Amino acid sequence: MIYEVINPSDPVTFETDDLDVARAACLLLGEGAYGLKDENGDTALPIFLFAEGSYEKWSEKSGFDLDKIMKKKRLQVAECLDSACVAKMCERKAILAAVGPHGKEAIRRYSDERRSSLNDICGYAAELADKLRKQSEKKKRK
Repeated sequence: MIYEVINPSDPVTFETDDLDVARAACLLLGEGAYGLKDENGDTALPIFLFAEGSYEKWSEKSGFDLDKIMKKKRLQVAECLDSACVAKMCERKAILAAVGPHGKEAIRRYSDERRSSLNDICGYAAELADKLRKQSEKKKRK
Protein backbone atom coordinates (compact mmCIF):
# COMPACT_ATOMS: atom_id res chain seq x y z
CA MET A 1 0.00 0.00 0.00
CA ILE A 2 1.12 3.55 -0.67
CA TYR A 3 1.07 6.07 2.18
CA GLU A 4 1.39 9.84 1.90
CA VAL A 5 3.29 11.75 4.57
CA ILE A 6 1.39 14.83 5.71
CA ASN A 7 4.00 17.56 6.02
CA PRO A 8 4.48 21.25 5.15
CA SER A 9 7.22 20.47 2.64
CA ASP A 10 7.33 18.47 -0.61
CA PRO A 11 4.73 15.71 -1.06
CA VAL A 12 6.28 12.44 0.11
CA THR A 13 4.98 8.90 -0.27
CA PHE A 14 6.29 5.50 0.73
CA GLU A 15 5.19 1.89 0.49
CA THR A 16 4.59 -1.01 2.83
CA ASP A 17 1.95 -3.67 3.33
CA ASP A 18 2.00 -3.22 7.10
CA LEU A 19 0.15 -0.29 8.69
CA ASP A 20 2.22 -0.47 11.89
CA VAL A 21 5.43 -0.30 9.85
CA ALA A 22 4.11 2.77 7.98
CA ARG A 23 3.20 4.45 11.26
CA ALA A 24 6.58 3.66 12.80
CA ALA A 25 8.40 5.00 9.73
CA CYS A 26 6.40 8.22 9.82
CA LEU A 27 6.94 8.70 13.56
CA LEU A 28 10.68 8.21 13.20
CA LEU A 29 10.81 10.51 10.21
CA GLY A 30 8.84 13.41 11.65
CA GLU A 31 9.04 12.85 15.41
CA GLY A 32 5.32 13.62 15.67
CA ALA A 33 5.41 16.60 13.29
CA TYR A 34 4.16 14.54 10.31
CA GLY A 35 0.93 12.67 9.81
CA LEU A 36 0.08 9.86 7.43
CA LYS A 37 -2.73 9.13 4.95
CA ASP A 38 -3.43 5.80 3.28
CA GLU A 39 -4.45 5.20 -0.35
CA ASN A 40 -8.11 5.73 0.54
CA GLY A 41 -7.39 9.18 1.97
CA ASP A 42 -7.99 8.01 5.53
CA THR A 43 -5.74 9.26 8.31
CA ALA A 44 -3.40 6.44 9.28
CA LEU A 45 -1.47 8.58 11.77
CA PRO A 46 -2.43 12.01 13.12
CA ILE A 47 0.01 14.86 13.69
CA PHE A 48 1.01 15.08 17.36
CA LEU A 49 3.32 18.09 17.34
CA PHE A 50 1.05 20.70 18.93
CA ALA A 51 -1.09 18.54 21.19
CA GLU A 52 0.80 17.58 24.33
CA GLY A 53 0.00 14.06 25.46
CA SER A 54 -1.95 13.26 22.31
CA TYR A 55 0.52 10.60 21.12
CA GLU A 56 0.22 8.74 24.41
CA LYS A 57 -3.58 8.86 24.29
CA TRP A 58 -3.68 7.78 20.64
CA SER A 59 -1.13 5.02 21.22
CA GLU A 60 -3.09 3.63 24.14
CA LYS A 61 -6.40 3.82 22.30
CA SER A 62 -5.04 2.29 19.06
CA GLY A 63 -2.81 -0.33 20.72
CA PHE A 64 0.19 0.98 18.78
CA ASP A 65 3.51 0.29 20.54
CA LEU A 66 6.50 1.80 18.74
CA ASP A 67 9.06 -0.02 20.88
CA LYS A 68 7.57 -3.44 20.15
CA ILE A 69 7.29 -2.71 16.45
CA MET A 70 10.89 -1.55 16.26
CA LYS A 71 12.07 -4.71 18.03
CA LYS A 72 10.11 -7.02 15.75
CA LYS A 73 10.04 -5.14 12.44
CA ARG A 74 13.11 -2.91 12.36
CA LEU A 75 14.21 -4.06 8.89
CA GLN A 76 10.69 -3.65 7.48
CA VAL A 77 10.64 -0.08 8.78
CA ALA A 78 14.02 0.50 7.10
CA GLU A 79 12.66 -0.87 3.82
CA CYS A 80 9.62 1.39 4.10
CA LEU A 81 11.81 4.44 4.73
CA ASP A 82 13.97 3.48 1.74
CA SER A 83 10.91 3.65 -0.48
CA ALA A 84 10.30 7.35 0.35
CA CYS A 85 9.78 9.45 -2.77
CA VAL A 86 8.91 13.06 -3.48
CA ALA A 87 5.64 12.33 -5.26
CA LYS A 88 1.95 12.68 -4.65
CA MET A 89 -0.06 9.51 -4.31
CA CYS A 90 -1.41 9.73 -7.87
CA GLU A 91 2.06 10.39 -9.31
CA ARG A 92 3.55 7.39 -7.56
CA LYS A 93 0.72 5.17 -8.76
CA ALA A 94 1.31 6.36 -12.33
CA ILE A 95 5.04 5.64 -12.11
CA LEU A 96 4.40 2.17 -10.72
CA ALA A 97 1.84 1.50 -13.43
CA ALA A 98 4.36 2.52 -16.09
CA VAL A 99 7.46 0.73 -14.78
CA GLY A 100 6.00 -1.97 -12.55
CA PRO A 101 6.55 -2.72 -8.87
CA HIS A 102 10.29 -3.19 -9.37
CA GLY A 103 10.80 0.36 -10.59
CA LYS A 104 12.65 1.56 -7.50
CA GLU A 105 15.33 3.28 -9.58
CA ALA A 106 12.71 5.16 -11.65
CA ILE A 107 10.98 6.31 -8.47
CA ARG A 108 14.30 7.40 -6.96
CA ARG A 109 15.24 9.42 -10.08
CA TYR A 110 11.80 11.00 -10.16
CA SER A 111 12.12 11.92 -6.50
CA ASP A 112 15.52 13.54 -7.01
CA GLU A 113 14.14 15.70 -9.82
CA ARG A 114 11.04 16.76 -7.90
CA ARG A 115 12.45 17.92 -4.59
CA SER A 116 11.99 21.67 -4.23
CA SER A 117 12.33 22.11 -0.49
CA LEU A 118 15.52 22.52 1.49
CA ASN A 119 13.96 20.00 3.85
CA ASP A 120 15.13 16.72 2.26
CA ILE A 121 12.64 14.32 3.84
CA CYS A 122 13.58 11.46 1.52
CA GLY A 123 17.30 11.95 2.16
CA TYR A 124 16.64 11.83 5.89
CA ALA A 125 14.49 8.72 5.41
CA ALA A 126 17.42 7.02 3.65
CA GLU A 127 19.76 7.99 6.51
CA LEU A 128 17.33 6.57 9.06
CA ALA A 129 17.00 3.34 7.05
CA ASP A 130 20.80 2.95 7.05
CA LYS A 131 20.95 3.49 10.80
CA LEU A 132 18.21 0.93 11.41
CA ARG A 133 20.03 -1.65 9.29
CA LYS A 134 23.28 -1.02 11.15
CA GLN A 135 21.48 -1.44 14.48
CA SER A 136 20.06 -4.75 13.26
CA GLU A 137 23.52 -5.94 12.21
CA LYS A 138 24.95 -5.07 15.64
CA LYS A 139 22.17 -7.01 17.35
CA LYS A 140 22.82 -10.05 15.14
CA ARG A 141 26.49 -10.07 16.10
CA LYS A 142 25.73 -10.10 19.82
